[in-house]
Amino acid sequence: MSKETERGGISRRNLIKGAGVVGAASLVAGLVGCVSSSQPSAGEAGGEPGSASGAQGGTGGSGPFDRNPQDESFADQSSDCAALFEPITIGGKQARNRIMKSAAGTYTYDLSYTPALEGYYADIARGGAGIVMVESLTWIIEDENTLTPLVEAIHAGGALAGMQVWGLWFNSSSEKNATSPLEQARVDIMPRGMMSVEDIHAFQDDMVAQAKMFQGNGFDILEINAGCDHTFASFLSRHLNCQRDDEYGPQSLENRARIITELIGRIKSECPGLAVQVLFNCVEENVEEMGDSELCMKPEEAVEFAKLFEAAGADSLQVRTAVFGNHAAGFFPDLMHIGAHGNTGVGTQVDYATHMAGIIDGAHEGVAAFADLCAMVKAAVSIPVGFVGDVDPRLAPATVNSAVADGKADFVVMNRPLMVDPELPNKIQAGDFEGIRPCNKCVCCFQSVVNPAGIGFCRANPAMYRAYSEEMPEGPEPLPADTVKKVLVAGGGPAGMEAAITAAKRGHQVKLFEKGGSLGGLVPFAAMVKGPHERLADYLAYQQHMLETLSVEVVTGTEVNADLVASEAPDVVISAIGGVVPETSVKVVEASKAVAFNDAMAVDLGSSVAIVGGSLRATDFANYLVNMGVKVHIVQEGAPENLAAAQAPWSRAVILSWIKSQGCVVHSGATDISVTAEGVEFTTDLGLRRTVKVDSVVLCDDLAPNGALAGLPGVEVITVGDAAAPAAIIDAVRDAHLAARGL
Repeated sequence: MSKETERGGISRRNLIKGAGVVGAASLVAGLVGCVSSSQPSAGEAGGEPGSASGAQGGTGGSGPFDRNPQDESFADQSSDCAALFEPITIGGKQARNRIMKSAAGTYTYDLSYTPALEGYYADIARGGAGIVMVESLTWIIEDENTLTPLVEAIHAGGALAGMQVWGLWFNSSSEKNATSPLEQARVDIMPRGMMSVEDIHAFQDDMVAQAKMFQGNGFDILEINAGCDHTFASFLSRHLNCQRDDEYGPQSLENRARIITELIGRIKSECPGLAVQVLFNCVEENVEEMGDSELCMKPEEAVEFAKLFEAAGADSLQVRTAVFGNHAAGFFPDLMHIGAHGNTGVGTQVDYATHMAGIIDGAHEGVAAFADLCAMVKAAVSIPVGFVGDVDPRLAPATVNSAVADGKADFVVMNRPLMVDPELPNKIQAGDFEGIRPCNKCVCCFQSVVNPAGIGFCRANPAMYRAYSEEMPEGPEPLPADTVKKVLVAGGGPAGMEAAITAAKRGHQVKLFEKGGSLGGLVPFAAMVKGPHERLADYLAYQQHMLETLSVEVVTGTEVNADLVASEAPDVVISAIGGVVPETSVKVVEASKAVAFNDAMAVDLGSSVAIVGGSLRATDFANYLVNMGVKVHIVQEGAPENLAAAQAPWSRAVILSWIKSQGCVVHSGATDISVTAEGVEFTTDLGLRRTVKVDSVVLCDDLAPNGALAGLPGVEVITVGDAAAPAAIIDAVRDAHLAARGL
């Protein structure tokens, strides 16, 4: 046994090898947070070169990730998805295919009917989805015809239009509250309230009135949301429905379903011709209080509920799960693969072989995780049944298509892949998989609940939530330029490539220069190290494909300087050359203990490491190390709430929870930090001097802007990405996209 293995340390070799093991969130945006601009190649950065797409998540090694080993075979690209494009009839309404856009928070956070709202759904309909479901819009309705233009736009795009109705957690079967911030960040201001029978009947009356109004606006389908921990779900669940002794109590399946079955019957009676779909939890797990799941929904109960819904008149069903303690994991199963496979986000870890009734696929990064659950429900009823949950036919065409082709589901429900690329169905049907803008599964788009501010944006699609707004009134695709310019892009990271792609789409003459030997900055290295979860290799491949498709001239191995610019004579230079590492403010007394972040992959760090810095790079690197069995301390000058502040809120929450649960100690408010012979020494927020003994101290200073090209004479220079303001990929890509739109 080698010395490094014997002491549980981490060397360059086992760190790189372990990269394929950890998968989910090792170095999530940190090695990738600064890849928003041109950076050294993998070899130059201190890592071993390799194929990003070759990384395998959770296939070996030691540590907590062994509990749920992963199998990348789900990403089989051999299918043409033919089964998805067969027509389907729901409640007498025929859809052109079996792709349903789920009703989920997007443009409806605005409080009025906007061109952006209409354009968003119209684009998805034109993009080929068979059914476009819209989340409840009751708060923006001004009169009985407010939503008619929206329905007409969806119909004009060739899709059926569906509307969802639901109730929030303060209208509940009981007063039993969820306490986790990942469950409902705003539950403290809107606690659960136990509805009386009179309240239930008034609630049903309101739902029927909404159904009539939506049918009057032309909607084809009404979906009753009985998922998550919302009103209807709280009655189905014995975990929440635990205080009633009336006809809506937990004493029987019929009682628990009554609020829904009565509503179905009334809608079918009072809204003839309106199809009704029920979305409901078929499995529940209490991850916040792991082990307290006796009253949680089991698949056998869900089967009986499905029968009751069908008997009441439901025309179709959508199955999903509920994860008490982590709200969104009930419909985004891939969220429980961030940080580690099975990470609940609240300091616990599920074992997919036993938790969640053992019926959820935990070996495929969350992709199509509910297919077997759907099959069990589908076998019990005669109406169409579909499932949601990381359904991405671009990423896993064979897996998704076979769910329909093999009879596990009648249709599939998706959201994020259609947000990233509304044209996904049309492109799949045309066989243009390379041209599909890929969902990174970074969860930047979903901030509600964790972040009360609401909606987020998309890393890979800067037009998401901006198209048709004042920022982009022309819509998602940029308009042709009034004057064609000669554009020189310096830097071939995500920001530089996005700038070049957008400028070329507008008709400009674009030439991209990259100092390194290949495009992508640190993306290939980051994708190799962190595993496949965020599909960074896919994003890089898409950007390179678009550069080729748009005939952008790319020159690698060439640094942009004044002489090159003078010889190229561009009209404008877009500088995406990346940030610079500033001189560290940490006092290094013992140099042998200190390791620069960019060198940390190339040295033996030992079995205990202190990371100095509070950026998302620091926390993601900590996540990587704890999954390798290393004892980790994070020492940061900022306040606790500033730790990894640039990270997407959901990823930040679950990663911090995970590393802390695995023993990572965070020291916030530290000052006068020094690297000593023992480890790292600092003054605490109480003014006390403290030493943390570790084998290595990794200096993870924030990057600084790089204005090296800002002063080029005789040419307009636009600086974007980390060169302008070091942040995350989503910020860099946004700035680059908007800059190129403005040329």
